[in-house]
Amino acid sequence: MLIAGVRIRACVLAVCILMAAIGVPAASVGGIAGSLRPTALRVNFLANSTRTTNALRLQALESGRAPDFSWQLEASGRGEMQTAFQVQASSDPTFAAALLCDTGRVASNQTLCIQLCNVSTAKLGSPIYWRVRVADKAEALSDWVGGPTVLRGFGVADFTGTFVAASRNTTTTTAAPVRLRATVTLPASGQQLVSAIAYVASPGYYHLFSGGVRVNADAEYGPWPEWTKRVYYDCWNVTEILRNNASLQTQDKPVAVFGLRIGPGTYGHTGAQNFARGYNASALPLLFELHVDWKMHAAGSIMRHRFVSSADGSSSSSSSSSSSSANSDVIQALTFNAHNDPIVNSDWYSGETVDNTISSELDGWDTSDYSEAGKGWLPAVAYDALASRELTPTLLEPITRVEEIQPVNFSSNGGGRFAWAFPQNFGGFAELDVPAVGFANTTLTVQIGEEKDATGWPTNGHGWWTGDGHLSWKLRGTEAVETLRPTFMFMGFQYLCVSGWPATMAPPTISSVRGYPT
Repeated sequence: MLIAGVRIRACVLAVCILMAAIGVPAASVGGIAGSLRPTALRVNFLANSTRTTNALRLQALESGRAPDFSWQLEASGRGEMQTAFQVQASSDPTFAAALLCDTGRVASNQTLCIQLCNVSTAKLGSPIYWRVRVADKAEALSDWVGGPTVLRGFGVADFTGTFVAASRNTTTTTAAPVRLRATVTLPASGQQLVSAIAYVASPGYYHLFSGGVRVNADAEYGPWPEWTKRVYYDCWNVTEILRNNASLQTQDKPVAVFGLRIGPGTYGHTGAQNFARGYNASALPLLFELHVDWKMHAAGSIMRHRFVSSADGSSSSSSSSSSSSANSDVIQALTFNAHNDPIVNSDWYSGETVDNTISSELDGWDTSDYSEAGKGWLPAVAYDALASRELTPTLLEPITRVEEIQPVNFSSNGGGRFAWAFPQNFGGFAELDVPAVGFANTTLTVQIGEEKDATGWPTNGHGWWTGDGHLSWKLRGTEAVETLRPTFMFMGFQYLCVSGWPATMAPPTISSVRGYPT
């Protein structure tokens, strides 16, 4: 038995030496993987799509540019190194269909910014799956490791919608946010919804809603693009939101509503740190497309409806002629209507003024049961000033809240003034709960600061920022708890104070305030 065992091991060794001599990787023997493994895969330096509470924000590749694939290495022993890699990309998550790209074996130790894959043949807006394997110093190949899924991005010429904006009246300030709303008639019930991706481009900050759900919940602020050159767009996977909308399941021709609150953000900031770029910040324009893929039946081919923002409905019932589309897309115009927001003035640094008494006419505005009749909604108009800008997918992570922190000190200054102190300075925002029932039209003012004066009132002491960072809020007065918080405003502070608190209102406590670093 011992002699037989030695013979068997000798034969295996001889086979391995022979296969190595003719160039067969050692990993092919018995399916043994190498001692090196790719990990932490990234596309364009982003690790993955971003999950918010209600939806997934997808990465999109910049139009006409090869993606940057990167990874790190994980070894099972010391002294290992990458000697080669192979990258594949496909529109099929199983990689069984024809590949979009296959680099073959590339002799290289490079792990950053691999731009060897041309995925331009993928259909616009379709997912692109990719994977990589690497060879160690013994030429043994690792198993395949999949990277984050991305979408084939759009360029300016690929978007068929137009920028639209609210038609401002003379009583609206240039820094007032707006609401835009459109209804979408989806494929008839009984047809299978495959996917639904919402594309949103706006130079301001926005909140996207559908069916009473905020799609980009927890995404508090947006990027700082140079608007003379480009506008960023985001891609939101709203498939599950539409599938979970109970009202859509009972309609023969389901009608979904998409609504957006848009604030100036850095686009409209006019303070000392002026980011103005020579445009009309009062317009707060929007470009919106909803791509719905569906099947007539389980075995049917996938059809795509593209619902696109339009001021006059001129794109309705047309078809895409893009050579990148496997089938012609049915394009249908979306007509948006606009309404003033309860935030009547908003500046990214200086603060916000909110009249919450007018919010009652907006209750349920992002659902299909809501009626716009008699509530001041007006048709949005075309906005051409951004037509020449480059449209680029967002390559930055959204700014989100990272934790909740509690105040460590609370005091009353008399005269309806109360103050809270947090354990340290932080950038983000705070929320204040107010027992508002019966106090309609009462205005409270929240002031924040990095320091405090002798009376305990927050101050910043920087000269250029003195008096900034406030939130003025007129109570609606119909809710047991009305939560005051900024919507499109960034705050850097340690101390928070509220003034104007009525003597007959139940006083706040230390737990009435919460802080959220971002």
